[in-house]
Amino acid sequence: MTKLMEWLSYATLGLSLWLSLNYSPLSLRIDPDNRKLIFWSPFSLIVAFGVYSICVIAYRVYTFNDVPDAAQELNKEIAAAKKDLKEKGLKF
Repeated sequence: MTKLMEWLSYATLGLSLWLSLNYSPLSLRIDPDNRKLIFWSPFSLIVAFGVYSICVIAYRVYTFNDVPDAAQELNKEIAAAKKDLKEKGLKF
């Protein structure tokens, strides 16, 4: 099973559970306050996932390591490329 199929099967399971609880085809007795929680739960999960994603990205940007050796090597490659392009007639 591919990862896509796994995600789609979980999404289908969650959607079918949400729809069955939200629209009660089984004649379930659900308190109106709980029905509101059930209705808004997918939206709150999406918001929670967004907040989690932003926190992970911010943490990884904050802890990103500088690599001075790689920066020097990249600057040398850029200088060599500029020199090569100047020899071919390109003006900067």
